[in-house]
Amino acid sequence: MNKIIIAVLIFITISCSTQQISANVSQNESNNTFSYNINVIANQLIDGLNNGGYKRIAILTFYDIDNNQTNLSKLLVEELTTKLFMTKKFVLIERNLINSLLEEQSMNLSGNIDEETSVSIGKILGVEAVVVGTTILLNDGIKVNARLISAETGELISVASSSLPKNNQLTTMLSTITNKSTVSSISHNSTIKSGSSNSDFYFEDFSSTEEGMLPGNWIGGSTLMVKKVNAKSVLSTFKGKKHNFTIPEVNFPENFKLSFYLKNNDNDLKITVGNLSFGVSQLNGNKFHSSQSNELFILELVKDKSIFKVFINGKEKKMIRFSEFKHDNTIEFKSSNCYIDKIVGKYL
Repeated sequence: MNKIIIAVLIFITISCSTQQISANVSQNESNNTFSYNINVIANQLIDGLNNGGYKRIAILTFYDIDNNQTNLSKLLVEELTTKLFMTKKFVLIERNLINSLLEEQSMNLSGNIDEETSVSIGKILGVEAVVVGTTILLNDGIKVNARLISAETGELISVASSSLPKNNQLTTMLSTITNKSTVSSISHNSTIKSGSSNSDFYFEDFSSTEEGMLPGNWIGGSTLMVKKVNAKSVLSTFKGKKHNFTIPEVNFPENFKLSFYLKNNDNDLKITVGNLSFGVSQLNGNKFHSSQSNELFILELVKDKSIFKVFINGKEKKMIRFSEFKHDNTIEFKSSNCYIDKIVGKYL
């Protein structure tokens, strides 16, 4: 009996050793591929995130040696976002949502992002950590360095690094600049606006509304109140009943973009702007509730003359021609459980 057990143990040991050696040989043979090196960077970032206990993250961008963003920057962000998302351990903010949120604060990702700026961006995006990085063309490859930074303290959590193969495709992508470095609104001297700007015709973030109340001129909303969530004022329901409320005296310009920052917890949210109505869940299909209910998303209505477009997180969902639009100067909500973070109207 003992001989059998020893034989089995020897077999298992040999098998495991063989598999490990085989795996190492396979990695050595493919360590100059794009996919292999992306996995190396992703695994290093995952280790840093796990060690720090971070769950909500945003992968911002990668810069070349001149602080420009390139097509390779976009590819790296997309690939790393996919790799980290596939672990099912992290909540990642979509690139389009990042751009929209920063745009509303008159911020952008041009120019280098330091630790101080990372804190500012992290607070806007509501994440715990951000990833930024650089790409450098060398004689033997394209060096990629990534930094994982705490969005709370600005401290460097961990780093990741690897070298991509220097082939024609990746070299061309690195040389194709998509966002040239400029004097950016993101700097040590920059300030994050807590209110509206000159480009806004409407702005409400509930910061001036007393907790437990509604903005002074709003009509209806008997089951709604402003409350503090993570030190930020938001509008939320305190009863699970259907409710209607109206925002009066909204002076719509001829052309505009109206952005709603929402968490939709039902399938019947309906928004009416002037005399144009649309059901939010219908824009994203029947799975809208299950896929979006726990995450902040941005719904945008863009009017350009008689053409209206509706976007969710920067992706166009609907376009119509509506020449009968009337500036009724109201925005109406019909819902049973909708969390509103902010509403911003901008001139176009």
